[in-house]
Amino acid sequence: MPRKFISEQSDRGSPNTSGITQEFFEALGAELSFARVRRPTDNALSERFYGTVKKEEIYLVGNYPDETSAREEIGGYVETYHRSRLHQALFNFTPAHVHEINNKSVRLRELNELKRRTRERRKAYWATIKRQPTADGGRGVVQVRGESEIVDPGAFTEEIFDRQRPEFQKANDEG
Repeated sequence: MPRKFISEQSDRGSPNTSGITQEFFEALGAELSFARVRRPTDNALSERFYGTVKKEEIYLVGNYPDETSAREEIGGYVETYHRSRLHQALFNFTPAHVHEINNKSVRLRELNELKRRTRERRKAYWATIKRQPTADGGRGVVQVRGESEIVDPGAFTEEIFDRQRPEFQKANDEG
């Protein structure tokens, strides 16, 4: 049977270099591919994933009562990571969605539509707020429902939207 390589590279830690692990992969007819020493970028995606799992699940729990509960909890986290957790590197889509779509053009259209809807919601929000100009002609001050005055980060939102580059408006209108 021809040998297959595992696409993910693993580090040279003792669990990966042990005789039991090597026998297991030999029985599968596969070969482990080791990353270079002190080169985490060789396996950046896996390193990032494991770092996130540690920070968001393992370190928060601390000690799991037993192996079964650890498998269930970490497995549940991995499912959440894949199906529910938005990923900034994937333009705030989930990995499951990206793999399901498997088309960059469709994802780009979805992203543009998401941006368009967000802009519309922001416009609607700032349109509901009563604006009062500042004495120095600055960014603006707003009184929200009779509460104390706060600086308005969207004081000139309308003007900004009106002065958007035409090609940007067109691309978002098509989405």
